[in-house]
Amino acid sequence: HKSSNNNNNNMSNTTTNNMKNDLPPIVFIHGWKASILVDKNSGDEKFAYKFSQIMFGTGSDHLLDLPMKWEDFSNGKQVKDDLVPSEPTKYVQCGCGTITMAKLYGPLLDHLQCNLGRDVRPFVYDWRRELGEAVQQLEL
Repeated sequence: HKSSNNNNNNMSNTTTNNMKNDLPPIVFIHGWKASILVDKNSGDEKFAYKFSQIMFGTGSDHLLDLPMKWEDFSNGKQVKDDLVPSEPTKYVQCGCGTITMAKLYGPLLDHLQCNLGRDVRPFVYDWRRELGEAVQQLEL
């Protein structure tokens, strides 16, 4: 009799695992200023939250200024610079980048992927630009 219960448990675990795989992916969309921006040519990180930026307002926000030129002024399409989003910000680190000061999206993304076994697809966008541009990218 015990053997039959074990078989049922194995079957329910298999069914549960199959249901996780059959579920649609989770599209994760971060909030404002919550993606890491990198130089599209070099891959160098240009913006990621550092504790000093949050607490003391230090940092290089002026490097994040968008070009004040438009490709076509009539449709409001602004020229792009060399910064592109790479991934959601998972943790806030100290200015030296070695100590984690706060958790942002890291624990949530880890939980969804590892603990729930879900297919998570982060959608990263350049939060400096108009949201309409991000919507168009998301719809593609």
